[in-house]
Amino acid sequence: MARIRVTFEANLPADANYEEALEWVNFELGAIGGMSNSPLSTYDLEAIRSTVTIEEL
Repeated sequence: MARIRVTFEANLPADANYEEALEWVNFELGAIGGMSNSPLSTYDLEAIRSTVTIEEL
């Protein structure tokens, strides 16, 4: 199985602290199964297209 690294920037659609943003990203990428009561819980993660980079590992 090949591996890649994907990096991108995203705007936070609501006021959130670092821990809430980290939980949101992990949830949206499927790394965790649920979220606490967060101001970001009703938003989908969207990469800013011009910032997406993909590299082969």
